[in-house]
Amino acid sequence: MNFLYLKRTTLHLCIKSMQIFVLFIFSTLSITVFAQGWQQVGNDIDGSLSQEELGYAVSINSSGTVVAIGSPHSQTPVTGSVKVYELVNGNWTQKGNTLQGGSNEEFGWSVSLNSEGNTLAVGIPSSNNDRGSVMVFEFISNSWVQKGTTIDGDNTVIKGRFGHEVKLNGVGDNLII
Repeated sequence: MNFLYLKRTTLHLCIKSMQIFVLFIFSTLSITVFAQGWQQVGNDIDGSLSQEELGYAVSINSSGTVVAIGSPHSQTPVTGSVKVYELVNGNWTQKGNTLQGGSNEEFGWSVSLNSEGNTLAVGIPSSNNDRGSVMVFEFISNSWVQKGTTIDGDNTVIKGRFGHEVKLNGVGDNLII
């Protein structure tokens, strides 16, 4: 069951994944995770900037204990960022380093975690003059480390916005862009 509720400038989206729900609210810069029966899981995850669009992209692992949050407009100039949080002792704590994009790339426009929450794909549709790109990261030694090279959009397609959507499979070894 997916639920989309649009009212004025506030967008609420609930995603059911293995009985876990994610709620994000653009105008209040806060993310709340709910489990079956709509019981909140952990503390709210709050943003820090008024225009960062915290939760523009979200992904949750299969057990509901790791959440990736894309904020494609999180800095000035617009660079974008992705943060990953893990549920530890009932609280959401940041897992590893904050991932940052380059100027005007919209890094974090789309995000996808594998089932375990240790592999992360990030869409960057405005990089390379809007041709777009995708980066894949792996969680190694308490840090998100790029896995392989950046996957760039086709140079013959102008404004193709490659990376607008990304999806990893459960294992994290196959990626759809």
